[in-house]
Amino acid sequence: MAEYLFVTGRLAAGALRATLDRLELEGGYELAVLNGAVAALMRTEWIARRLPDARGCAQVMIPGLCRGDLGALAGQPVRLRFVMRDADVYAFRFRPRG
Repeated sequence: MAEYLFVTGRLAAGALRATLDRLELEGGYELAVLNGAVAALMRTEWIARRLPDARGCAQVMIPGLCRGDLGALAGQPVRLRFVMRDADVYAFRFRPRG
């Protein structure tokens, strides 16, 4: 069973697969190519309807520009990863709504 499930659209699938193959990720990966051309235009609710489970993977990686309410992923473990270059970061704050 793979460690990572990467979600992408049709246009980037080949390039993403080639990149992931070169990375040789420990634990392996699966690729979920959803029926949308551009992954960055996918909303979280749309992804959740078309990807009902994580296929047994420990981590699901959605496109960084993906927009929407992460509440669509409620009840699922979420891990955030920030990759920044040449940036000053002062703080991040996460709190529940309400």
